[in-house]
Amino acid sequence: MIYRFFNIFVLVWSIQSKPVVGRENRKWARQINEISIKPEDTAIKVVLAGNSLRKVNEVDGRGIDEGEFDVCADIEMILDISCSLSQRIKERSREIVKKITRSLLEGFSHGNNAVRIGLLTYGERYTHELFFNNTASIDETMDIIDKINLRRSEGDICRTYTHKALEQAVEVFKTSKHTTKIIHLYTDGLTVLRRYREDLYKIKDKLREDGVIINVIQQPHRKGKYEEEEYIELPHSADHLFKGTDPDIANFLVDRILFDAPCFDNIK
Repeated sequence: MIYRFFNIFVLVWSIQSKPVVGRENRKWARQINEISIKPEDTAIKVVLAGNSLRKVNEVDGRGIDEGEFDVCADIEMILDISCSLSQRIKERSREIVKKITRSLLEGFSHGNNAVRIGLLTYGERYTHELFFNNTASIDETMDIIDKINLRRSEGDICRTYTHKALEQAVEVFKTSKHTTKIIHLYTDGLTVLRRYREDLYKIKDKLREDGVIINVIQQPHRKGKYEEEEYIELPHSADHLFKGTDPDIANFLVDRILFDAPCFDNIK
């Protein structure tokens, strides 16, 4: 575990609760090929202070470091589960998502919404596994992620429609209450039919205009195919491109979130 200490002044807990008008929210939501988001939730701002670090979770035997930070963000995890990725790599993507999600949610008292997690899987089709307004407990959230079907469904063609997944992200972020909006995209960077890349980059530009920060987690193609174009075009910057096979990938992604999503006046 990497120990880091920050030299800033001591902060105190600051909790602000504000109801949002809307329909009754669901405990959780998993819907295929549709958007149906119910926006009622409670906006709570939390600032966590202190300079001690503690081990929260492990990926490849290494810990996710958590200590002095304050985070306010809506984070959409997008997992490429097309057949161009091996089962082992897809399971690894899921495990990284679990570790990051648990660490962020456990970093604050249960029930606050300083960090909200959404989750979408895609290949030929897309599936919303979690919406931002889900009210599942942390353990229930882990169970939802564990039960994601990573195998190819009968009748599915082996295609990677990254442009369709990002189209869904545009819709999901319309319900965002944070000024900081983040995507973690796990993909081999090989959108099917290269002509779809024009659509992909237009959607990327739309997300950027909306203030969404796209992080791309590079995962290896099961047959070793590789093209770097999407890894150049999609990330918010060179600092937002990561290798999914790196043993410290979860720590790197959490560090990036801490840098990109301080609370301050981040809640709308």
